[in-house]
Amino acid sequence: MFVALHRALPYLWPTVHRVSSLKLDTPAGVGLSAHSGVVTSSGEQLPQPWCGSSVSPQCRAVYEKLDAVGYFRDYHPFSHHWPLQLTATAVVLALGALLTLAAFRVLRARTGAVRGMKTAA
Repeated sequence: MFVALHRALPYLWPTVHRVSSLKLDTPAGVGLSAHSGVVTSSGEQLPQPWCGSSVSPQCRAVYEKLDAVGYFRDYHPFSHHWPLQLTATAVVLALGALLTLAAFRVLRARTGAVRGMKTAA
């Protein structure tokens, strides 16, 4: 449960989108990263090739082959901490309520609760 919620956390709240040129290493912004990659001249966003800085000749060749003109990054700044935590808590509480309801329904079906049956005194 923890792993699933941790993986879903970046998608529970809208992210901030930053774009920078290839001359910078990464777009500015600190926080929980959701997506990052390169932007092509047509505006298409491709996953990060994990080459490194465009200063390196090998990386420059990779970026030219991809027709990359910049980097992009979708992230959650520190100001999104509490909204993300509260949304994750709401998801956990809702799931807990559904599981509790399911457990009571299964219990009722297995014990065969019969209405109108008199109990021995």
